Amino acid sequence: HLCEQRAIQHPQAAIFQSLTMPKNKQRKPPTTEDLLRDLLIVQLGLAGLTQHQIREIVGVDIYRVNRIVKHLKKSTQ
Repeated sequence: HLCEQRAIQHPQAAIFQSLTMPKNKQRKPPTTEDLLRDLLIVQLGLAGLTQHQIREIVGVDIYRVNRIVKHLKKSTQ
């Protein structure tokens, strides 16, 4: 009942908690294929392709591309 009371007091917090991953669930370690895809995303990002183009080439979702490409500095030309 405590969770229901908190949800009534803070509805946004309840929504956020339902969308986050449980703390006890562990992720599987990345495979070699995952790492190679990430490297390809980095290289294509450095080459100047848009995130949409990278997504189409690599065949992953846009969130994965965004998560990696956002850390790359834009080159000054």
